[in-house]
Amino acid sequence: MKARLISFTREGLQKLRDDFEKYSVKRKETVVRLRTAREMGDLSENGAYKAARFELGGIDRELRRLTYL
Repeated sequence: MKARLISFTREGLQKLRDDFEKYSVKRKETVVRLRTAREMGDLSENGAYKAARFELGGIDRELRRLTYL
């Protein structure tokens, strides 16, 4: 598979790096919330756990996209 070249301006590349850093920090915070929610007990009816998992999925998708770029 041939690699695709994607060009960025300096400002655009810096924005991608800043976004990656922002999402990395946000991921750490979300993992802490997920752990806390998991410790509450029954996961089947734990709204905080489900919300944290959902948010973590979105953050991970965005980090993968930024890594690809």
